[in-house]
Amino acid sequence: MITAVPLLQKQRALYDIPRGMDRFEAYLDLMANGHPERLPTLPLEGMNPMAREHVAEHLDQLLALNADGWLENFAAELNDRLDPTPDRNICWVMVDDLKGGWTTRHLTEASYRFEQAKYHFEWIPVMVWASEPITHQNFRIAALGDAFRHFYKLEHGTPETLDQMITQEGKALSFSGAELTMPLEELEYTAEVLKEHLQSTHFPTLFTCLYGDHNAAKVGYPALGLSERAGFEYALAREKGLVS
Repeated sequence: MITAVPLLQKQRALYDIPRGMDRFEAYLDLMANGHPERLPTLPLEGMNPMAREHVAEHLDQLLALNADGWLENFAAELNDRLDPTPDRNICWVMVDDLKGGWTTRHLTEASYRFEQAKYHFEWIPVMVWASEPITHQNFRIAALGDAFRHFYKLEHGTPETLDQMITQEGKALSFSGAELTMPLEELEYTAEVLKEHLQSTHFPTLFTCLYGDHNAAKVGYPALGLSERAGFEYALAREKGLVS
């Protein structure tokens, strides 16, 4: 069973403390959640404890919209739609990809989607990106997609080749209700570019294939002539049978 755990108010309270060591110590206490040895028991490593006002403002918006209530509904939907699963907690985690110096959005996302978690195995943390607009549909796609990925990796293992990543993402995006935005002509072009890399395990190549040239350039990876998040668009299109 998947249980929604409301943590947004606790994350928001952190930013009421002035920036400095007091706030950082409070962040460590928040992650420990009362653990007697102060070990992190909540999956909040993605937070930027020293974030500025924009993160507090984003959290205020989430609380005003009752995003934790959304998550409770998403958890209920997941329990209805998924086969019986091991017990898991699901929560939102506020991630500062706007002004957080230790967060590179797409590298962080790729690590989360395509690697097996090293800690907090009983949790499904769903990243809330400071750069993204807050809509019910965006958050539904994120929560359902991340939960699907969590259990898919438990059953199939972590994907290593581009083809395996595309299979996982196509299924996760389809399950989440994500919609295609790329025209069919560009999808067919993308399929042609990707087909020679489907068995690749070379991470810079995988990254460009999935996230496109613009995002690859930000981290020094080579261009392949692909548009923004082209690999994910292709993954969903392939899952829907629109391209091969």
